[in-house]
Amino acid sequence: MKSNKISYSTRFLLIPLILSLILTGILSLFTIRNLQGNARVINYTGIVRGATQRLVKQELNHQADDAMI
Repeated sequence: MKSNKISYSTRFLLIPLILSLILTGILSLFTIRNLQGNARVINYTGIVRGATQRLVKQELNHQADDAMI
């Protein structure tokens, strides 16, 4: 009958795998935090781009929108 104990070789593999999982999780959190700042810049750039396109279309149709400028 087999015992329920974890063998030494299994522990030898299990510990580095658990540590690498924890390290990967921590690095992922730092990367996500950094991307959030970049996402805000990209979002604001998109808003400005959309407003610029709308303004150009209005000007080409001879509809001045001085408030948007």
